[in-house]
Amino acid sequence: MMEYRKLGNSNIKISVVSMGTLTMSPMQKNMTRKEGGKLIEDAEAAGINFFDSAEIYDTYKHIGAANLKNKTMIGAKSYAVSYKEMETSIAKALKETKRKYIDIFMLHQQESELTLKGHKEALKCLRDAKEKGIVRLSGISTHRISGVEAAAKHPDIDVIFAIFNYKGLGILDGNSAEMAKALGKAAELGKGILIMKGLGGGHCFREPDKAFSFLRNYPWISSVVIGMQNIDEIQANIALMHGKDIPKDVFQRLAVKKRRLNIEREGCQKCGSCVKKCDQKALTLTDDGIIINHDKCILCGYCASVCPEFCLEVV
Repeated sequence: MMEYRKLGNSNIKISVVSMGTLTMSPMQKNMTRKEGGKLIEDAEAAGINFFDSAEIYDTYKHIGAANLKNKTMIGAKSYAVSYKEMETSIAKALKETKRKYIDIFMLHQQESELTLKGHKEALKCLRDAKEKGIVRLSGISTHRISGVEAAAKHPDIDVIFAIFNYKGLGILDGNSAEMAKALGKAAELGKGILIMKGLGGGHCFREPDKAFSFLRNYPWISSVVIGMQNIDEIQANIALMHGKDIPKDVFQRLAVKKRRLNIEREGCQKCGSCVKKCDQKALTLTDDGIIINHDKCILCGYCASVCPEFCLEVV
């Protein structure tokens, strides 16, 4: 049975496990719209009522291909800075998801009070969109504690979507304890808290019980958004977030699943930090970006711990 939690000061109840759509995007699994839509329908049938996407993921149409119930919610994200850019981004999300409104529309990857000021026109557009009824809640996604702290004080931010896991992977300006403190304060101020990379982008897959046990310790988390590629992963993650055992048949199928390291090339800065960190010499920096030698990669996750943009994921 899925648990549903209140999302900040809103009247929205969100499933404690939600689904991210990056994993089905052209950047990762590259599912067809039909395949992605079917997986989203399967997740909804399992009790998930929120699906996160972003303009850069190119998965709005996957959501649009799903036959979803009216109460099932979707999230969108955009890098828009100006009023006009955000207006265009909202229109695109509405058209491709085939929705009359977007439940949560977020500014993508905000870093601090300074970046929020730089997006003030986009935020104004979101405020106007809420008044028009085409956006219900506005928010930000962030990999930084400073982003959480800035959003917590901002009157136009309803939801904070932050990176948080027991290893602290992907937090760019601190550790998991410091992020927990910032998120807890934001929750006290009425912000809805969504968590990304709760499994460290797949790098905590060897210790899923520990990863989920950590997240269960924070009642201010409204939902953990997880990228999933099949119904087995959906069932396993829901069970673990509720402190239950994974069904035996599901566990056996997942145990033999082949996993690979993936690079989100859109965000890669070609800094070479991951190459220096890899003791297995599985990564090479080229003019075109990072090349992975999958025969050498042991999926240890050390590369992800030093990536400033958290571009490396196990899928």
